[in-house]
Amino acid sequence: MRLITGKACVREVKLPYLVNVTKCPITSDKYKIEFPCLPEGEFSESVIELSNQSGKNYTIEVVPPMNAVSGLTVNPLVKAIEAGKSALVSVKFDAKFRDLTYASYEAITNRVSGASEKATGLGRAAGRNKKLEEKIKRQKEEKEAGQGVVDPKAKGGKAPPPQAAAKKEEPKAA
Repeated sequence: MRLITGKACVREVKLPYLVNVTKCPITSDKYKIEFPCLPEGEFSESVIELSNQSGKNYTIEVVPPMNAVSGLTVNPLVKAIEAGKSALVSVKFDAKFRDLTYASYEAITNRVSGASEKATGLGRAAGRNKKLEEKIKRQKEEKEAGQGVVDPKAKGGKAPPPQAAAKKEEPKAA
């Protein structure tokens, strides 16, 4: 590595390093998938062959973007691939998403988040558990009050020794 130390000065520094380069045991027959521009409502499908070129069994998991936004559907999402074998994964594109705008994106994501709130029952309308919040707050306050001031120099987080009351000096009459 060369460091520039001035306008005309350069200093060479050798840094020791170790590199371990490994090849991914899972390979694909395609490096890029392109979907054609289709009329709205039509779909296009591409099949990818994933090969396990190692001596170990692997399980792959494909995590596609949210279907409601991208229009992509992957099948299967999880697949076991034995050593030396291959598996087919289908990627399907629905063309109704080709003219995705900010307004349609907002409508889709609000609809999807609303559905998840209904499914879990933890929507914004559920409100807060005020009793639980108060209980947690009281516990924190009790814990802080019980610990008192901690001396950062003391080992084990012990409280500092109590200081003697300061002596009050009375002014001397002249």
